[in-house]
Amino acid sequence: MQLRRMSYNFLGTLAYLELGMAIPENGGEYIYIYHGIHRSAAFLYCWMNFFVLKPATFAILGSVFGEYVVQPFWGNATIESYETPEDAEHARWSIQVTVAVIAMGITTRTFAK
Repeated sequence: MQLRRMSYNFLGTLAYLELGMAIPENGGEYIYIYHGIHRSAAFLYCWMNFFVLKPATFAILGSVFGEYVVQPFWGNATIESYETPEDAEHARWSIQVTVAVIAMGITTRTFAK
């Protein structure tokens, strides 16, 4: 199973390598769609990626990361593990605060350089 996943990833890498060699321009997937399909499809993909795909990915990763970071301090702090709504709200609040504090620290550290 793992070998199959690794081979799919390798084939995807080879596809991007071939596209990069065939279209030597900056822009990544936008340029590939621009030259391969149409400029309006590339424009729509770019905006969909900016407003939907990236924020959804970061929200999921932030939620999972927050649950793992909060676990040593509050035990099993997943939202589904609590029986009462107050406990679930406490877990949700602690996860959100933890992720926000870490994100603010990363942002502050990035701009301080």
